[in-house]
Amino acid sequence: MRNPQGKPFWESELIEVAFIVVLICHIPFVYFSGKEAACIIFDEFDRQSISKLLAEKTSKPRSESEDQTYNPLSESSVSLKIAGRMSYKDMKPIFYLSITFGLFGIEVLGGIFLSDISAVFDVVSAFAVTFLAFWFPAGYYLMA
Repeated sequence: MRNPQGKPFWESELIEVAFIVVLICHIPFVYFSGKEAACIIFDEFDRQSISKLLAEKTSKPRSESEDQTYNPLSESSVSLKIAGRMSYKDMKPIFYLSITFGLFGIEVLGGIFLSDISAVFDVVSAFAVTFLAFWFPAGYYLMA
């Protein structure tokens, strides 16, 4: 909304500020899962904590009695799951804070400057279709 001189009305600026406040209050639902995934990816590149954990888990020989009486809630199984899931929380604080504030800044700036969210959905869907059609089948073939 602009007046005849081309300046925005104060009401439109108030609406934009209200939108930013609403956006900041609703970001955590998407933000926390994305932040955790980004931290895990960075931690894997930096320290390879998940790779080391999987190598340790697969190199440990299992007896026949363990195979027959597998308990997913056993103490060793739970500790491995917790160690693998929470490994990014032991990363260097500067990396953790950089990822956290960087992702938050990107989401807030996207909310401020993107007038149409369909462009974001178009890009995300293009990547999703490419992965579903080409990368996942190729990866499964190489793992088989």
